[in-house]
Amino acid sequence: MFKVLENTDKERDRRIAHLQTDARLNQAVIEGLQEQANRDADVIDVFDKERTAYEASRLCSVCQEPYDSGDRTPHVLDCGLAVCRGCLESLVMPPQRPDLIPVLRCPICRTIVYADPSRNRPVYAIIPGALPIPPFFSK
Repeated sequence: MFKVLENTDKERDRRIAHLQTDARLNQAVIEGLQEQANRDADVIDVFDKERTAYEASRLCSVCQEPYDSGDRTPHVLDCGLAVCRGCLESLVMPPQRPDLIPVLRCPICRTIVYADPSRNRPVYAIIPGALPIPPFFSK
């Protein structure tokens, strides 16, 4: 009878050990899945930030209206800021003498930049939708 009880105890201990091993493996799998979920969340955050930056680059820095090929044509200033033509015209400070080039103060970085139309060329690549043909390429 003691032999049967010993065998039963050994079988019970073996099953307990097996269940403990399974529990440790399951815990490791759960931790791995949690780490993967955290990495996925980080990737989603990066994509959200990139999407937000992309969408913001399609808007005028001053009026926050989307660029187009009309009055909202984007112009890049010497400081790197892009503004639509309407905002560019409203920001220009008239020169004190007619022989001077007009300037403006960047509304974002506060740098004084030239408002010479030949320096602030439109950037058609950041207009949403179809890319228009620039005037100097049309026949």
